[in-house]
Amino acid sequence: MNTVLNQDTLELIEKAAYATMPPSEIAQLIGMTLQEFKEQLMSESSVIYRHYHMGKKKARLLVYEQTLEQAKLGNIDALKLMSEHIDTMSAEEI
Repeated sequence: MNTVLNQDTLELIEKAAYATMPPSEIAQLIGMTLQEFKEQLMSESSVIYRHYHMGKKKARLLVYEQTLEQAKLGNIDALKLMSEHIDTMSAEEI
């Protein structure tokens, strides 16, 4: 791996994952092969893994927040989605 993993590169990975950019494009963006990038994504101790998954989690959080806001406004589809999400959360907590 010849890619320099400085803070700017790690923030770019997180931002790209947040924007739902596929791993193949992120790898190209930072100058890695897809295989190298995938190897890093498979290792939970990798800084690439942590930044990539943090970006995805932030994107998911944004979707949940926006869905909750729509549910508060009475959007029936958003209410259904939030209800399903709450049921899933309850099952995962057990």
